[in-house]
Amino acid sequence: MQQTYDPRRIELEMLYSPGVAGQEFLRRLKEEGSLTASRCKKCGATVMPPRIYCLECFSNDIEFIPIKPRGRIYTYTVAYVDGRGNRLENPVIYAIISFDGVKGGITHRVNASPENVRIGMEVEAVLRPSGERRGELNDIIHFEPVH
Repeated sequence: MQQTYDPRRIELEMLYSPGVAGQEFLRRLKEEGSLTASRCKKCGATVMPPRIYCLECFSNDIEFIPIKPRGRIYTYTVAYVDGRGNRLENPVIYAIISFDGVKGGITHRVNASPENVRIGMEVEAVLRPSGERRGELNDIIHFEPVH
């Protein structure tokens, strides 16, 4: 069978292992409903997503800490088509959310209209109810603007 190339489609057939730090992030998200960062015990650098070593001083003496689920939009984009190129009924906003005192952040959906979203907007994570969480990033339903 001959395969044809479709420039609108990116094949992503792979398994992803989140590693030790990623597993801890997902476990705490599921069990505690909290977002997790790593903090270096040597230099104090705090990073999200969490790592097993410090990105600043390369120490492996780190601890996992909960962070507040409230952050700010660092940057965003508005999607008008889905992954297959089909027009969406309603556009979807994807943003990088940064958190005070934390390097890095998380990319996720924001529940806002394109005309109301802005860089610097304060947003808060909305999670699935505790009994419905599965230990995956989609346990965060979306981020909601804080008014």
